[in-house]
Amino acid sequence: MPNPSLTIGSIMNAQTVCIPLNADGTIHDRLGHANSVAICQVDGDTVTDWTEMVVGWDTTYGVDVLGVHHPRVIRFLQDHQVNAVVADNVCDIMKTTLPTLGVTVHAGFSGEARQVVAAAMIAA
Repeated sequence: MPNPSLTIGSIMNAQTVCIPLNADGTIHDRLGHANSVAICQVDGDTVTDWTEMVVGWDTTYGVDVLGVHHPRVIRFLQDHQVNAVVADNVCDIMKTTLPTLGVTVHAGFSGEARQVVAAAMIAA
């Protein structure tokens, strides 16, 4: 179900969106625990590109040396020039850190990832 706080104006300002994925194409329940993500290019109210990538954050969370996991996620987002994250849950550290890096966090989403992005695009 789309988050009502995500509007066309907020998503249109973000040209590159990252969405954590489950294997079945639904939104993974935690950004930093996802095995794969989609990087979605947005042009106006249209998704122009959808690329899925294996990131393996599910295997590194909690087993990395302390202080390595979050920088790994941040580096990925920066490397892919992500300016928005659409997810179900984002940890408090990332909710605080990502906006300081210019990445808008939209949490509280569930369901089929492509439909959520499309619904967010047409939500008024």
